[in-house]
Amino acid sequence: MTQAPPLPRVREPDAAPGPPPAAPAPGLGTDLLRLDEVDALLRRPWLTRFLYAESELALAAGLGPARRREFLAGRFAAKEAVLKVLDCGLFGPVRPRHIAVDRASSGRPLLRLTGSAEARRLELGLGALSLSISHKHDLVFAVAFAVPIPVPAPVPVLADGGRPEPPGPPDRQEQRDPLGRLDPLDHLDRVDELDELDQLDQLDQPERSTPS
Repeated sequence: MTQAPPLPRVREPDAAPGPPPAAPAPGLGTDLLRLDEVDALLRRPWLTRFLYAESELALAAGLGPARRREFLAGRFAAKEAVLKVLDCGLFGPVRPRHIAVDRASSGRPLLRLTGSAEARRLELGLGALSLSISHKHDLVFAVAFAVPIPVPAPVPVLADGGRPEPPGPPDRQEQRDPLGRLDPLDHLDRVDELDELDQLDQLDQPERSTPS
């Protein structure tokens, strides 16, 4: 009795690829506070050193008492707004002093992230942050915003493991096609004109004698 040949192995289809990873979401953070809320901070030197960068404290040192209070309140609101963009709390992994709010010659706030703050931004896949600070009476309002860093689209892989060829130059016949270079509306207006030109070209051709 002969033994039946083994059945051929059927290759199971590869598992369907999962969904692509979700793109990072834009970050938005706001903060609103009263000027008197920073008074308690200013009475604790260790907390001031924890919250503010050296560049911020140097700017504040050259201001009068009232302006210094307003300045540090605005910086504190800005740090709170940025921390919300970075999805962190005030005493989380990002040190507030690593969020420095400097000042341009025009007075516009310049945001500079260092250390743990910059590492957190890169971890979240966010681009540069934008910041705005507003003062009105005894209130300070800050808004911070960041958009994700664009992620390049993945290059498809063919069944044989190769990469698809990039598109080549257009076909020469397409380059010679007068209709291909016309605007669609212009095309509709000039179809009759092109037909007439074709008819004129045919009239210019010498007549061919048919073999007898």
